[in-house]
Amino acid sequence: MKLYQPYLQELRNVLNLGIDTEKRNYPHIGGLPEREMLRSINEGLVRLDNLQMPLQGIANLFGIRSYQRPVLAPHPDFAYLKQSERMTEEHYIVSLFVDVKGSTNMFKRLTKEQIHGVVNIVVRAATHTFSLFGGYTQRIMFDGVFCYFGGKRLSERQAVADALHGAMTFCHFMQNELPAIFQEYGLEKVYTRIGIDFGEADDVLWGLHGTVDCGELSTTSLHTSLAAKMQKTADSNGIVLGQNMRDRMEDQTLSFCKADSDPKKRYIFQAKDFNYTQYHFHWAAYLKAVMKEAAQLQPDGTLLLDAARAGWGLAVAPNEQLRLLGEQIRVLEGGDGKAFVTPGGQITAKPTSIPVPNNSFYHDGK
Repeated sequence: MKLYQPYLQELRNVLNLGIDTEKRNYPHIGGLPEREMLRSINEGLVRLDNLQMPLQGIANLFGIRSYQRPVLAPHPDFAYLKQSERMTEEHYIVSLFVDVKGSTNMFKRLTKEQIHGVVNIVVRAATHTFSLFGGYTQRIMFDGVFCYFGGKRLSERQAVADALHGAMTFCHFMQNELPAIFQEYGLEKVYTRIGIDFGEADDVLWGLHGTVDCGELSTTSLHTSLAAKMQKTADSNGIVLGQNMRDRMEDQTLSFCKADSDPKKRYIFQAKDFNYTQYHFHWAAYLKAVMKEAAQLQPDGTLLLDAARAGWGLAVAPNEQLRLLGEQIRVLEGGDGKAFVTPGGQITAKPTSIPVPNNSFYHDGK
């Protein structure tokens, strides 16, 4: 089962515009008139936007019960700061930068109208994914996206987990679902690179950059800047994390973070008595460990997700702080920092005893 099937179908629709199926080795030009082509492409984009839950398979996979459509707007917890150039606030945040590489090469084979459609679909896949995990889209730069995770109603640890889950899910799309279509149509490979870092409250200043009439509410922080810089050092479809991210990850997750042995590559930032380490996050292996039977790591290194088998996980999700139904994401701070959901949908600090089928991705074989 393809988790991003609606996006893949719209991509296929865009690539089929103007293509002579018998001559796919030739540039995809000379089909529909430009105006009609754009109309068809935009209709497809609207179809994606109108989906009530565009990524239902992923929601089932992670036990997510609510979805807010992405909005390009100031982070709601700090939006009031946009009204004045004199107001600022310190508060933690996770910054995530994602860039899609290889899109420029599409101009060799596709019309500008088709590229408009392809890039928009991939960017929608990114923003819809991050929004599903509680991310706030701060900025879109053609084929790049900048998101924040966290806020005043979410714990630091949960914000870190949400950013990781959103990033690795999008990487799965780019590595395991998208390439087949590009190969079918003779297009060069595209891939993503992601950088993520966490900034503590003392290191993050929220405020208006520019003026009230011509400005953006964003953060001044070393760790926001480093997230963008780390993205450039990531491997193809890779994720690079800052030291602060690693320090807030669950113990069982740390083994999937690897630092480079070469000091020149290990440290993303150095100052007097301060060396800041970056880590390559092996997301495919981590995802397999989390999802067990629902995620199968293939011999060639690709990852296959079975959303149908993972869908049972809506009943109970141990070791995860779960989202409440509704518009706001809230975290239940239990005595041990864990939250559970009963079969009736109630949030509790104690797990409910529920038989786990052998074919469930929560079954540990005991």
